[in-house]
Amino acid sequence: MKLNAQAGRTLARSIGEARTLAAQAHASARGRGAQAKLYAARRLEELADRCQRVAAQIRQRSRGERIADRLVSLADPDARPIRKGKLGKPNEFGYVAQLAEVTASTRRGTRGYLLPAASAPGNPGENRLLPQTVAELDRLGLRPREVALDGGFAPGPTTQTLAGLAPTRTFIAGRAEPGSRRTRRRLARYRTGCEGRISHLKRGYGCAAAASRATRASGSGPAGRSWPTTSTPSPSTPPERDAHHAAPGSAPSTAAQALTPTPFLRGK
Repeated sequence: MKLNAQAGRTLARSIGEARTLAAQAHASARGRGAQAKLYAARRLEELADRCQRVAAQIRQRSRGERIADRLVSLADPDARPIRKGKLGKPNEFGYVAQLAEVTASTRRGTRGYLLPAASAPGNPGENRLLPQTVAELDRLGLRPREVALDGGFAPGPTTQTLAGLAPTRTFIAGRAEPGSRRTRRRLARYRTGCEGRISHLKRGYGCAAAASRATRASGSGPAGRSWPTTSTPSPSTPPERDAHHAAPGSAPSTAAQALTPTPFLRGK
């Protein structure tokens, strides 16, 4: 604790020097290279602001106070501590993202689109992120007929949030739902299929990093646009036969037109 307090005092002095340097860069930004100096000054001021938070956290920690919204990374200020109950990794740092896949049916091999990931700093609950997913469906003009969700969703808040979409059936994994056993098994298998999508997005498309950019509204990668869940079709495929086999660069409106007739939603 003494070493932490000493590091905090040293950091406070460095912050003052950094702000002085940024002010000098602002004052000397003239003529050629002025924009580069201004950019560097802004970056330095942002870093100084984050370091100021770290210094304040050190003081709070030395006084034994609880830190509600802790900054854990200077390079990634939106990352937060996350506890998921894993034995090997009791504490992780990053984001929680909610992914939703929209398909024309629940048949095996049906092609669809992944909506932009809903995300927020820290470890928000599924129902806190669900309004972002619903807003994206509204923007695309999609009205899912059936919704299959992870077991982390609460039935009451979920029903209220999905009321505007008016789905005929909402399935939440692990909970008793009305309907036949065959229907429940079909929707359970359909929802389980998103686990493979999540793994593929993390390892093949950098979805973990894209979630952090989504919180800052960068609009890049899987977190910034709708992505197809299968490969691009052959150029010889007639568009009227396979309208929803769009290429990864397709506009969201293409997905809306292709999936509007009988869309389904799979969430995690």
